[in-house]
Amino acid sequence: MDYFLGHIGYIVIAAIVIAAVAFASVYFADMSKELNKADAETEAEKSCGAGCSSCSGCGSLMSCNKDDKKL
Repeated sequence: MDYFLGHIGYIVIAAIVIAAVAFASVYFADMSKELNKADAETEAEKSCGAGCSSCSGCGSLMSCNKDDKKL
């Protein structure tokens, strides 16, 4: 018991460090997920899904459901 009580400070510090690393990993994973979702939404707004970068010269222009067709 003396050994445990003599090292309680090290045990508490190790627990705090492990908790901080776990919290940081969850936080940054959540932030990454939100950023990836925002990037996907932005990319979806840029194209109509036909794979073209602009509507100019697109073969699917007549069947495109994009509201703001840039001719």
